[in-house]
Formats: sequence, C-alpha cells, structure tokens
Amino acid sequence: MKTFDNTKYKIPQLLSDVTANESTIDFLKLSKIKNTATNNFENYNVSTLVHVPVLYDLYNFLGTTYTNNPAGAVPPGCYDFDGTAYIFNLPVYGFRVPQGVDPVVFSGGATPWQIITSVNIIRTRTNYLYLPDSYIKKARVVSYLYTDDNTPIPSLNVLIDPISEIYTDFSYFYRWLKVDDGYILDFYSFFPYFPTVEVKLKTNVYFLNKDLGNENQSNIF
Repeated sequence: MKTFDNTKYKIPQLLSDVTANESTIDFLKLSKIKNTATNNFENYNVSTLVHVPVLYDLYNFLGTTYTNNPAGAVPPGCYDFDGTAYIFNLPVYGFRVPQGVDPVVFSGGATPWQIITSVNIIRTRTNYLYLPDSYIKKARVVSYLYTDDNTPIPSLNVLIDPISEIYTDFSYFYRWLKVDDGYILDFYSFFPYFPTVEVKLKTNVYFLNKDLGNENQSNIF
C-alpha cells in the first residue's frame, strides 16, 4: 500500500489549478439551450369500462384475541389452540363484511365488532373479441377517481390497522386472459366510501395503432 507523502507538493498545485480556472472563466462563450418536447399519442380505439361497485364495511374486533383460559375463547370455532394459548383466527383489523350485514353472521358468532369505514370493491370482466396479440401488447389501462364535478381525487387514505400502519386507499390492478375468441380483461379495484360525497371510478382502455410504434417521445437539446 502506497502512502501519499508529498502533500506539500500536491496542495499548492491544486490551488494553482483552481486559480487558473477562475481567471479563464470569463472567456467561456454563453450558449443558448433549446429544449423542445414532442409527443404523438394517437389511439386506434378507446374503451371505457362500466363498473358496478359493491360496498363493504370494515370492522375492528374488540373482543378477546389471546387467552390461556378456554372459557374465554368463545365461540371456540374462532380460536386456534397452539398448545399454550387460544388465538383469534379472524382478522382483528379491517374485517370485511357486505354493507348492511351484521359481522356476527360471518364471524361465527364472535363479538363485539366496531365499524371503521366502508369501501367500494370492484371487479369488472370485459371480453374483447378478435383482437390480435399486438393490440393487447400495446394496450394501456388508465384509471382515476373523480367527483360529480369531474374533479380528480389523488388520494383517499384511511387508517384501518394502527398497529401495522395499514391504510385503505385507491388501488387497482388488472390482467389480460387469452381465450379462443380474443382476450378477457379482469379489472379489480377498491377505494374508501364516503356518504357525504359520491366518488366515482373512471377507467379507459387505450388500444394504440400498431403502425405508429405505440408512442413517440423525443427531446432535442
């Protein structure tokens, strides 16, 4: 390993270089930078999905979740015994129940439950007949939430699990399934429900013209 033992020679040289740079900076020519952006997004067809939301209520469990006493594990079907204790086997936070239905119906009789929020859950299946693979490959699915006055909503965070810091928000995903006569688009989404304002989901499927190369973007400097 070599040591840097000539510091007294290196440092003055660095200072000399800096001084030289400072003295010549006024000789630099001022150049104008031109930035031009072009976008070409021509679509072959636009398909708007029709969604029918299903409302669910999310509940938190307020009863016993862990006990060594079998008498406290009621009803027994809602608890698992690990050899030492009885552990509640249903979701403690965000237990999903169709809106208007008592959660006891789906919890095997376990009580009590506290409602936290309500959510819209969407599953939409659309069949696109006789579309070639190239159109599906270039397809783009764009979704966003909006209100009656067409104002987009960027976020709807609602805390449902304070321990794990889990929030319910606007989320969606989709998948293409190839079938004999074309493709099926499976679309899933959920977002909070608010009784004071109606929130809607807009989803457009853009099928781009395969002859345009999908999209064209460029920057010129």
